[in-house]
Amino acid sequence: MSIKKHEDSDGGKLPQDMIDQFIQLQLKEVEVKKSEVELKKQQDENNYRYSLEALKVQAEDSKDSRIHFNKNSKMSFWIILFLIAGIIAVIISAMYMNKDELLFEIVKAISLIFGGGATGYMIGYKKQIKNLSQNKPQ
Repeated sequence: MSIKKHEDSDGGKLPQDMIDQFIQLQLKEVEVKKSEVELKKQQDENNYRYSLEALKVQAEDSKDSRIHFNKNSKMSFWIILFLIAGIIAVIISAMYMNKDELLFEIVKAISLIFGGGATGYMIGYKKQIKNLSQNKPQ
């Protein structure tokens, strides 16, 4: 099995038109690569612009969220403050009128409310810890 080399009639040289076609093909490939690079640059630029816009929207949303959280925090503070002031006023007025039974019932109700609230808080806290440990990737 011998491999024969294909030789043209002019001593193994390729014809000029084949060389020209090859060069033209290479030039077209270079142009295609240039257009691909330009397209890639344009895509990168578009992605960059989109990312900037997304960050702006996210920053605005975060700002709105912080404002909403601050309003809710202030409102909660004032509600709790008025509740505490009302309870203190009722306790002071009960002490002033020598209503020991009323005072005892108020303290009992407050201790039950806070005890139940603390218990509920701890149950929720334990459930949250349990859920986080179960959902943790290993």
